Amino acid sequence: MVAAPAPRLDGWKAIADYLGRDVRTVQRWRDERGMPVHRVPGGRGGAVFAVPLELDQWLFQASLATRKPIDSTAAERRDVGPFPQSARKPAASWRKWLRAATVVTCVLALGGVAVAVIIDSRRVAPARVESVADAIVARAADDSVLWTYRLPERPGSQLDGAVVGNAVVSAIARADFHGPDPDVLAAVTLTRDLDSPDASRSFLRNTVYRLSSNGKLRWMFSPLTRLTFAGREFAGQWVFGAWVMLPGTKPRLWVAFRDRVWWPSFIVSLGSDGIPETMFVNAGHIWTLVRIQVRDEAYVLAGGVNNEYRAAALAVLDERDAPSASPQSNGSPFSCDTCPSGRPREYFVFPRLEVAAANGVPYEYADPIHVSTNSSDFEVSITTKSQLDVRAVYRFSGDAKPESVAMSDRYWEIHRDMFKTGKLDHAPEDCPERTQGVVVRMWQSGTGWTDVKVPPTFAPPDGR
Repeated sequence: MVAAPAPRLDGWKAIADYLGRDVRTVQRWRDERGMPVHRVPGGRGGAVFAVPLELDQWLFQASLATRKPIDSTAAERRDVGPFPQSARKPAASWRKWLRAATVVTCVLALGGVAVAVIIDSRRVAPARVESVADAIVARAADDSVLWTYRLPERPGSQLDGAVVGNAVVSAIARADFHGPDPDVLAAVTLTRDLDSPDASRSFLRNTVYRLSSNGKLRWMFSPLTRLTFAGREFAGQWVFGAWVMLPGTKPRLWVAFRDRVWWPSFIVSLGSDGIPETMFVNAGHIWTLVRIQVRDEAYVLAGGVNNEYRAAALAVLDERDAPSASPQSNGSPFSCDTCPSGRPREYFVFPRLEVAAANGVPYEYADPIHVSTNSSDFEVSITTKSQLDVRAVYRFSGDAKPESVAMSDRYWEIHRDMFKTGKLDHAPEDCPERTQGVVVRMWQSGTGWTDVKVPPTFAPPDGR
């Protein structure tokens, strides 16, 4: 069945009630701003109707076009401040329609095309959610389709002056916002039509959707963040990187976005109302987010890279703290002018992998992160995201302190080959990474940067 936000809205009064405005205002919006309102064919006295989904999409696009940056001097803790965002939450009045409906079938004559809109008020929690083309499909335990939500930003629609060529659901998750059933989250990547202007820049936008368990749109979010580093502004295009759900009395969804071309990235927090709060800005891409529980406290681990230090990096964040940014050198091109003034609970910069550096790999990344099922200990893998398939695995204690490091078997195989060909001047058995361990830089509030000696996980058999 096809799920829609509501049956059609008949008459100016119903449309005005849905939008929370008076009749004159919505009529003016139709005349001056092109709000989608349809005439009933053959209707008396200029009868009109509107489709809630079309109104939601129109309002969302209008909010993007008219959004103005917020004065950073007026920003308070957890305010978006100089990071203007956009979130569109559909009007609440349609919920009354859904409560009253058991099965409502409407046939709308839109441009001569009959469109069937079926709404089923039965509550059946999906057993599985998947993406199919430009739609999100929920299935029951017997694999039958419960509902299908078709993306409003589907191929052929207009967005930012371009024609959408493709809409790909890049990630799907379930999230508990204290509703009757877990909601559905979807991260959608939009690209330009190949025939549209400037099609060489194919990426258009990433949008995060929050749907109810029965397929109704709660809100949709697309980042419009602007960051300034050393006088240079970065305004995206912002690409979805990772997300993590934070439970509690007020559940939050943390989402990481990174610049498609350049190095800045940030984490935004979204609550049940879809209102964004910028929580962390990093001078390098964030690739993974993981929540850990340490006794009565919870933290978010943000893994990625720091471009100033040209090294893999890990931030330890506390959602109760003020918004923060990665610690950078004063006066460097990576020092942020408009970022939050706070700093993360802890920030780690990992040394370069000898084999990767010798092979000309420009960067390494802290990704993935694995948390132990029996304790709060976790492991951080330092990888290259290249054809050179090597990694270092750091073991951290529950209080986020590095305890040991081990290189992968593939790492030592490549190390041995490079030694034989003269690209490295020592054998794997004599490598300091294997015999002595490494030094990790750690930043903490109050102490700043310190060096932490991390011993090897597996000591050589002869004790070297």
